[in-house]
Parts: sequence; structure tokens; C-alpha cells
Amino acid sequence: MSFRHWPMAVAALALASPAFGQETLSLEDALARAGLSSEADTSASSDNPRLIGPVAEADAAQARIDQARLRPNPQLSVEVEDFAGSGAFTGLRATEYTLAIGQQFELGGKRSARIEAAEALASVANTRTDLTRADLALFVRTRYLAAVSSEARLKLAAEVVERNRELARIAQALV
Repeated sequence: MSFRHWPMAVAALALASPAFGQETLSLEDALARAGLSSEADTSASSDNPRLIGPVAEADAAQARIDQARLRPNPQLSVEVEDFAGSGAFTGLRATEYTLAIGQQFELGGKRSARIEAAEALASVANTRTDLTRADLALFVRTRYLAAVSSEARLKLAAEVVERNRELARIAQALV
């Protein structure tokens, strides 16, 4: 870098320093802002858009387990025949009414198979949620390390600029 570019480098370093309103976070704070704090319950919902979908899918899978455990509902049906006919079947005198009540009985382990299938799907959804959380935690940690290393490089560059200024001042004094 030529000597004429030093003022721009110094200005960039000065504007990028934390003294100009940038907040320095710890890794725990960064994870907490991403909805991944270690104190938080892993089943708690987060405002992070990357977690909303997988958490909702896991909640829906849990609701499917609850639904699979229920027995089939009874059925009620009503039939009306010979209604509003002609001739001898006029009016409601010849109308026939049929009321039927039915209950389905599941045999052969259908209900337990349905519950097991719902539990397997819930396990997959929970695993996807955990994987999404782990991916997000990796992303936050990677970005945090990049920011910390950039900050360290910035401080080192500022020290180099200061040393070069001092060397330039000494060189000017000797010449």
C-alpha cells in the first residue's frame, strides 16, 4: 500500500471501531439473540424465522400423535323415504324414517399401528428441529468467530498504522 492511501485506511479503521456505536457481544449473547440460549428450553418457541417452521412441524406431529390415540367417533345417520310423493304418498303420512347408529371397531392392531406411525413421524420432525437448531448454532458460531477475528485484525492494523506514523515522525526528525 502506498503512503497516499494511509489516510483512507486510518479513516476506515476509526469508523469501524466499536467506539462508533457498535455493540460487542459475547458468544452466549449472540446465541441468545438467535433464539439458541443454553438456558432456554429446547421446545420453547423462538422468534427466529429459521426455527419457526421446524418447531411448528414438531408441534403438529405431536398433535397427530394425540389424534391417533383417539378411537373412531360413532356415526349417526337419518334417512327419510317417500317424502312429498304423489297420489297415496302425498304429505307426510306415508313417509318412512330410518335412524341408524354405528360404531367402528378397529381390529388387527390398526390403532396401535397408527399410533406408532404418528410417533415415528414426530420423532423425524423433532430430529429435523434439532438439526435446524444445530445448523443455526453452527452458523452463529462461525459468524461470531469471523467477527472476533476481524476485530482482532482491525486492532492489529490500527497498531501497525500507529507504529508507521511514529516511524514516519522519527524519519522526518532524522532527515
